[in-house]
Amino acid sequence: MVTPANTVPDVVESCGKAGVEGLIIISSGLRNSGRGKRIRGKDKGDTEKYGLRIIGPNCLGVIIPAIGLNASFLKVNPQAGKIGFISQSGALGTQYLTGQ
Repeated sequence: MVTPANTVPDVVESCGKAGVEGLIIISSGLRNSGRGKRIRGKDKGDTEKYGLRIIGPNCLGVIIPAIGLNASFLKVNPQAGKIGFISQSGALGTQYLTGQ
């Protein structure tokens, strides 16, 4: 999901009502929002109500080169290989995955 921060909570709720099971929220700017805390699981909110599994918000996304999945904001598609890479830092992840 990439949408303005003020629309994220409503989109999350709509997804939950529609039966969506998982979301990747790349949008940022939710840190100081009360509803942002619900989304991030600080209080159970929509994640528990609808059984949503959420990655994010404010994340690089998820990339699985072996299956051609690039659900991130990167413009490059890393080649498939034999190691995995998980990073809390989008900047570090971008640097390693793009070489920049």
